[in-house]
Amino acid sequence: MNYTEKELSDMGIRFGDNVQIHRTVLFFGKNVRIGSNVRIDCYSVITSDKPVILGNHIHIGAGGHIFGTAGVTIHDYCNISSRCSIFTASDDYTQ
Repeated sequence: MNYTEKELSDMGIRFGDNVQIHRTVLFFGKNVRIGSNVRIDCYSVITSDKPVILGNHIHIGAGGHIFGTAGVTIHDYCNISSRCSIFTASDDYTQ
């Protein structure tokens, strides 16, 4: 079961055509732009303190995480494998 276009719009997400996002995907923040022909599988998480931009023809496998604290752009024709995590910022652990 996927989110409807209305549900995605109500969450403040901008998106193109033919977007399939499983209902268990969690979005934190409203700085998310999704291109066309994008599929995000179950139990994925996207946080967006800064803009998170997903291009066209993107697939994020089950349990994929994008932590967009500092923002990120995933360009066209990209696959993010299941359980892969992408961090755009980290704490300073040197102190």
